[in-house]
Amino acid sequence: MRHILNLAPEIIKLDMSLTRHVDTDDKRRALARGLTSFAHEIGSLVIAEGVEHISELEQLQRLGVDCAQGYLLSKPLGLEAATEFSFSK
Repeated sequence: MRHILNLAPEIIKLDMSLTRHVDTDDKRRALARGLTSFAHEIGSLVIAEGVEHISELEQLQRLGVDCAQGYLLSKPLGLEAATEFSFSK
């Protein structure tokens, strides 16, 4: 955690081990809420990775997570396709 304070990152990514089942697991949800709040207070963007279910995405949105990635939204893409996908949304 000391490294986060020293680095002041622009982006903080929530690992799929945290986002998986965030919709049904109170402990994961509490940690995601705390990390998201902390990130926003220091001016960081929060990205959740590994989102595979709509209920997880909805819960992450309620927690204030800024962006999400995972199979629910798109399978992995090459650079050109990813650029097109990103700008089409």
